Amino acid sequence: MNWKNWAFLIGALVSHGACGSSDSEKPSIAIGLSVALSGENAYPVVQDVVERAVSEINAAGGIGGRSLRLIVKDNETSLESTKSSIQAFLGEGIVGLIGPDYSDAVREALPLIKGNKLVTVSGSSTAADLATADDGGFLFRNIPHDDFQGIAMAHYLTKVASPTVNEAALVYQNDSYGKGLAGSFKKEFEARGGKVTSSVVFEPGLTEQSLHAMWGQVVAAKPTTIVLVTFIGEAVKIIQHWDDSQELNQAQWFFTDAVKIDTLAKARPAALEGMRGTSPTHAKGAPFDEFAQKLKDVVGDDIETSGISNYYDGVYLLALALALQVEKGQALGQDGLREAIMQVATPGQGNQKFRASQWKAALESLAAVDYDGASGPCDFDSNGEALAPYEVWKIVNGAFQSEVYLEPSQLIPGGK
Repeated sequence: MNWKNWAFLIGALVSHGACGSSDSEKPSIAIGLSVALSGENAYPVVQDVVERAVSEINAAGGIGGRSLRLIVKDNETSLESTKSSIQAFLGEGIVGLIGPDYSDAVREALPLIKGNKLVTVSGSSTAADLATADDGGFLFRNIPHDDFQGIAMAHYLTKVASPTVNEAALVYQNDSYGKGLAGSFKKEFEARGGKVTSSVVFEPGLTEQSLHAMWGQVVAAKPTTIVLVTFIGEAVKIIQHWDDSQELNQAQWFFTDAVKIDTLAKARPAALEGMRGTSPTHAKGAPFDEFAQKLKDVVGDDIETSGISNYYDGVYLLALALALQVEKGQALGQDGLREAIMQVATPGQGNQKFRASQWKAALESLAAVDYDGASGPCDFDSNGEALAPYEVWKIVNGAFQSEVYLEPSQLIPGGK
């Protein structure tokens, strides 16, 4: 080939490359996911669900022709890792954050969230005090906080259970989740005529020695019902120790949302048969049914696990709010995104409900969108908090079975 032909070919390739990278390739929009992929309380299924939501949105055309780009970082169930990962996110230009997945991690991140005006949606951090934390208005939680779970627990035990339960021992982990939910349960249980016969608090990271000492305190109280507030790693240790010891083998356990994971149900299935617990649950109807059908292949039996559908909805809430910013011609993120997410997640006069499967239709009516999520309505109050129904579940043959459905209207403080 002579020089003229080479020159023509190179020129054509350069020209083609330039045309191909112009208007047809708009920059992606980066969002982050902070979740425990390792550590004692790892929650890796969240990544699968969030990735699916992002891929659905991109397959449907993205946001104004721009794709969502998900950056995932493992917070390792560690406060230090949470803080360093969010600092790294900020350096990579994210405009919104999904997670962190537990309350202490969210609390650790608050200065960064507020200081950088980083709109953050957590689908599983439930500590009640975060509702009024100093977050600058940039923290949103599309899962109800633990004051409501305390009500659900107390309501079920004293009013619905057969026979009803009016005395219980309370065993809880010494952190914001454990102390907050234990305090809420005790208050609501006693308001309904119940009595907490003993309270045993333990430090996270139970060793054989500390587990033995803690269990001795529980046994000394001789409870017939034990309410346990902790995370999955500690719960499995405690249940295995209880089963092995054969002490209090007639006691009934009552659990909370943080342990509604197959690891617990399968830890000692025979011993745990018939034990119950509470967790926020999804609303009934088309939004969840569609979600379950689409994601069953991704999450399997975890489809009902607390927080799973909430994280899926969190992506759609962020994406709709970003689309509204694009429509308004705003710079993405920060104050504008905070206002936009409130707009797409709050019912109002003339607003229309849209669910995830109606993404394209929602983009055509952004100013009137009220997102109707798989996890529930996702209607935020002025503190960025949302309500949802609760369920009482039961362990049957090493699996979780929903037994009682509690509407938000039934969760009245003080039992009034």
